[in-house]
Amino acid sequence: MSKPAITLWSDAHFFSPYVLSAWVALQEKGLSFHIKTIDLDSGEHLQPTWQGYGSDTPCAVITN
Repeated sequence: MSKPAITLWSDAHFFSPYVLSAWVALQEKGLSFHIKTIDLDSGEHLQPTWQGYGSDTPCAVITN
């Protein structure tokens, strides 16, 4: 059985401490993943050509 691909999203400057924490955890566990960035400063996330994460993109949901 193949494992789903893991994509780690970050802003273009890798500013988020949450991304850093996720990156460290993935490295420590030895999981393969790839990083995608989006330039928030230039408004890339506001452009109509940006597809977003998409409803078919698996993501972690944290609930209390």
